[in-house]
This record gives sequence, structure tokens and C-alpha cells, in this order.
Amino acid sequence: MKGTPETPQCGFSRTSIQILGLQGLDPRKFTAFNVLEDEDLRSGIKEYSDWPTIPQLYVNKDFVGGCDILMQMHKDGSLAEMLSNNKLIVEEEGGDVEGAGAEEAREISEQSTGANSKDSKGQSSDAEEQGTEETRELTEQSTGANSKDNKGQSS
Repeated sequence: MKGTPETPQCGFSRTSIQILGLQGLDPRKFTAFNVLEDEDLRSGIKEYSDWPTIPQLYVNKDFVGGCDILMQMHKDGSLAEMLSNNKLIVEEEGGDVEGAGAEEAREISEQSTGANSKDSKGQSSDAEEQGTEETRELTEQSTGANSKDNKGQSS
């Protein structure tokens, strides 16, 4: 990532850390490397994964994807399932495998994209189209306005 989990240095790194936090990732099972401090690491990780962007998520040494993939997996519930299957999240009382705030974050994502998503149990949520301007502002603060994905397309 660019920066550290406590002080991310780019919007995509910030978004990735926020998503992992919302999913309830156990911080004791998480390691971050600041590529801004090591140019060899920065270029080497892109070559290793054959992925052009940073941040990059690996689970048990397997490359998962960048911020765009992480967002999609968060929205469709597959990130929660993967983290749970790998015993990487802190389960809350009552068996909430997604962590506090995951449903709220998914609803915000749905409001900003107009999409419906599924939780880790495959159930769809029905987020209403309200608060879209506030959501857009939060997204822009987190990722930067008119950000581009790994193919150079505006989001």
C-alpha cells in the first residue's frame, strides 16, 4: 500500500483499509508494507503479481486483487466469505462474520452506484436511493474525485 494503515497516502489505499476494517479483519493477522519507502518493493510487487496498481491484497500468499477488485468483492459479499473461510476476521457476538458496519457500508456503496449487493449469506439488501450526494462526497474524499481504475477508465 502507499502509506500505512494508520496514515494511507492515497485514496485507493485508504479505501482498501476502510473496506478491510468494515469487514472485521483481525489486525493481528494483517501486515502492510509501505511501497513509498522502498522503490524495489514498489516495482517488484507489480512484477510479481503482474498487476499494475497499488494497493494489492494477498491472502495466504495468493494475490486477490487491487482496490477495484476489493470493492467489488465487498459489494457482492465474496470478500466477507473469503476472509471468514481463511479465519481472518474477528467474529462478533451473535455470529456477525462481516464485522461492525459492513451492512451500512454496503448500503452506502449501493446508494452511490445504484447497485444491489449480497451479504455473506447471499441475501440481497434493498438500499434506497437517498443520501447519494453525501455518499458521493465521502467516496470522493476517500478515493479522490474522478479517480481511474486499473484500465485508466474514469469511475
